[in-house]
Amino acid sequence: MLDASQLHSLRQIDSINLEIASPNVAYLWFDAYLLRQSNVPPTSADIVHRFGLNSPTFVTAARTLREALKIFGASEAGALEVKRQQWAFHLARVYGSADVSNDEMFVRHTYLCQFAKILAYAARFGVGETTQRIEGIIDGRAFEILGVNNIGEQDFFAWVLAPEVRHLTLDVFNHVAASLVVYDLRSIDEDLLKQLYQNLVEPETRHELGEFYTPDWLAELTLREIGYQPNQSLLDPACGSGTFLFTAIRLLTEQGLTGQNLVDFALGNIMGMDVHPLAVTIAKINYMLAILPHLRSGTRRGQQRSIPITMANALQVPSKTHHIKVIEVSIDREHSFRIPIEAARQPNELTEVLNQMGRYATSMAKTPDKAKFGEFGDLALKMLPSSSDSQDAQIERLAWSTNARWLMKQIIDGHDSIWVYILQSTSRPLYLRYRKFDVIIGNPPWIAYRYLQDLTYQAEIKKLIREYRLLTPGGMKLNTQMELATLFFEHCRQVYLQPEGTIAFVMPRSVITGAKQHHAFQQQGFSRVLDLKGVTPLFNVETCVIIRQSNELHTTAIPTVRFTGLLPAHECNLAEVSSLLTRVDTTTNLTKQEEIASPYYHPRFKQGATLVPRNLALVTSAQPDLAPGQLAYTTIMHSDPEADDEAKKPWKGLKLEGHIDDEFLYATLLSKHLMPFGKRKFHLVALPVRVDIPKKMTSLPGKIEEESFIPMSLEEMRNTITLARSVDDWFEPAEKLWQKYRKSVTMSLWDRFNYHQGVTGQSATLGYLVLYGATGSNISACVIDTYSLPVINGVQPRAFVVDHKTYWYRSVRKDEAYYLTALLNAPCVDSAIKAHQTRGIYVGPRDIHRRPFEVSPIPQFNEHNPDHRQLTTLSQAAHTAVAVLDLSKGGVVAARNRARKRKEVITYIERIDLIAQRMLGLPPVSNIQQSSDYEEENDIEIEE
Repeated sequence: MLDASQLHSLRQIDSINLEIASPNVAYLWFDAYLLRQSNVPPTSADIVHRFGLNSPTFVTAARTLREALKIFGASEAGALEVKRQQWAFHLARVYGSADVSNDEMFVRHTYLCQFAKILAYAARFGVGETTQRIEGIIDGRAFEILGVNNIGEQDFFAWVLAPEVRHLTLDVFNHVAASLVVYDLRSIDEDLLKQLYQNLVEPETRHELGEFYTPDWLAELTLREIGYQPNQSLLDPACGSGTFLFTAIRLLTEQGLTGQNLVDFALGNIMGMDVHPLAVTIAKINYMLAILPHLRSGTRRGQQRSIPITMANALQVPSKTHHIKVIEVSIDREHSFRIPIEAARQPNELTEVLNQMGRYATSMAKTPDKAKFGEFGDLALKMLPSSSDSQDAQIERLAWSTNARWLMKQIIDGHDSIWVYILQSTSRPLYLRYRKFDVIIGNPPWIAYRYLQDLTYQAEIKKLIREYRLLTPGGMKLNTQMELATLFFEHCRQVYLQPEGTIAFVMPRSVITGAKQHHAFQQQGFSRVLDLKGVTPLFNVETCVIIRQSNELHTTAIPTVRFTGLLPAHECNLAEVSSLLTRVDTTTNLTKQEEIASPYYHPRFKQGATLVPRNLALVTSAQPDLAPGQLAYTTIMHSDPEADDEAKKPWKGLKLEGHIDDEFLYATLLSKHLMPFGKRKFHLVALPVRVDIPKKMTSLPGKIEEESFIPMSLEEMRNTITLARSVDDWFEPAEKLWQKYRKSVTMSLWDRFNYHQGVTGQSATLGYLVLYGATGSNISACVIDTYSLPVINGVQPRAFVVDHKTYWYRSVRKDEAYYLTALLNAPCVDSAIKAHQTRGIYVGPRDIHRRPFEVSPIPQFNEHNPDHRQLTTLSQAAHTAVAVLDLSKGGVVAARNRARKRKEVITYIERIDLIAQRMLGLPPVSNIQQSSDYEEENDIEIEE
């Protein structure tokens, strides 16, 4: 396409290799550019090709929308700032964090939001009529003739109708509408927008988090498995693009509920919400497409109905202020709107009060000195239910008066245009709490607590986890591993579900495995499980469906249907895949949480330090042509290039270079270089710490004083003349980069490295470190002799610091270290933890942590025990055999397999395993040499 910024004024946007493309693919590719076909049945895959990320339609539209956004931002900076801030705030509830300055994603959301409306209108009135009504379609007025009044709201993406840009944007969307002429839109029987959303929106983020919307076949299967009936109300509290809602309406039609009766029942009983701003619009459109054929039978004159889907967080709970419960919506750090929860009992009246507040505040903004906000407080109390307590009623009156005052101020400051929409959406979950539903169904967010970057939201989630007792009193340390999915399940069950109702959620399969963070959740019991582990393709995480009905609960022998099958694609309908799915009735027994099997070593093995972002931690000498093991003559260091290979945005590409004193340079071993009985290579890490004996430590008679890692502040380093240059050249620039690109967590770079005392909790005293990987399919362990650390990247390291992807134990006894390493590498120990490992994004056993000591009764080393001495000897021999191997080539799995399959090592492992089986009482593994074949390359170094 034409692009003046590119060489020859042309930019490539797409390509196809005709030598390998099938005829159908090639035909579709050319047709997307030439628009030669007509009356094509619309499919989600075809929509992606013609209107997705690499399509000529999107590329052209996005270019104009970027230009329009700049114009709007220049003239309406305050209004755009609020839209962007609230947009990012809601996205952060989905992904853990969001970049408010991401213009590209904001443009994509805007494009898809308007495309969805255009598609829905064209499906009812045809493309020709659609091109004549673009402005009304975008602002929603065009849909009012169908009796629907909430398709176009003053949401985040309504900026395209601002006077200063509408001449650009209306032309863009008119072209988009005209491009739909290729389709026959009279019959739509699938969620056409889901794949387009996944193509356009946050592809990198979705890959990291495993977030893909539920395929149509799974939504229909789940609804059929629970026996969804026409008389049952239904809520999807995390509805995404609306797949469950769309499918539920279709199943009601199949069961004979049609016409106006279907429309009335659906709009009053089939509801959804989602915190994702764009997903809500898409869900509304999909919902409307589902009822569209039945709307044709006629809506009562003058009756305007709302699609019952709202932008809200199902986990939102009221707070208490001045004796009344309210929902708070933050304006800034000091001010909030407060909606009394009593108002939510009458949602229609509440909507009208908020509309009135918008009109009142707009009027008062013209003459703020004449504003009488008490009058609006009186009006709100007349229109809404209020507390019977006169004191509480006055507090509610004051809340409404204050709300009107803050809204007027936002208008005067140019920061309005969206607040009424936000307040209406945010209050919706309160009404649904009073409403209750027969069925709650959906696919809740699969995101761990540790990925939530908003500290306020973290605190809210932590509080809910405690209230619902989803962690045992002694298990709160597992808080960071908690999945929002389990919290969603329990919160929605207790808050939105009828006492005799049914809840069915698509969940990560880890909730029925030995993951310790799910133990309390499991003990509440399930009615049925649909085990989808054997179905592919599905999600990047092994999946199941948990069904709970209060009249049938099991904690053991849970009735289960196990499905297996190879599907043609992720997105299919149930009719297409039914013949490909095999179902077997079985039961699920949840793994019991036993007592710690190795009470001596379990508390003594600890996790290392969070040495991320890697680009700001790992270093190498800047001296060129430095030979391995050679000391550098320069003190200039730069970021280790290897750290950048696996870095993610925003850290990818960031580099530092400068002087670092030897006192701050330490050895570390990344888990990807940790091999069974050995290592591939060390890394060098720069940390603002010194090694010394803590001053407060009092020595006991006969006890050797241990050295520790003692942090030094930037100011302390500056005041030490010999170390001052390290501050100016490295640690201060590193801190500035951290502050610039970090997510919302308020901590310094050092605090990040030392999170949970990960650095200062380690011993710097020389000795023998036993290390094993915190994650991975199979255990890999080795001994590091810190008495004789080699030269690393041109520097003799001061000491050894363990990284967070490994667990460590320091022993002053060499024989104890090798004894432990032997047992950790024993196949029978590795096999014993399998039932207790979570299965993660790479579809395989993932987390190891301290499970070897939870399930294997590894005794304290005893030098007089012949088995212990023999294990030590075999382990030392295995270390010697692995040390001579070249493990530098290939990935983690290949290198570990080479180490395990060396002839001598196989023999040592077999002998170790026989002793371990006898000593620990563990069963043998059927084939030791195959134990590594299933290992996934899943201990990738994660930038956080």
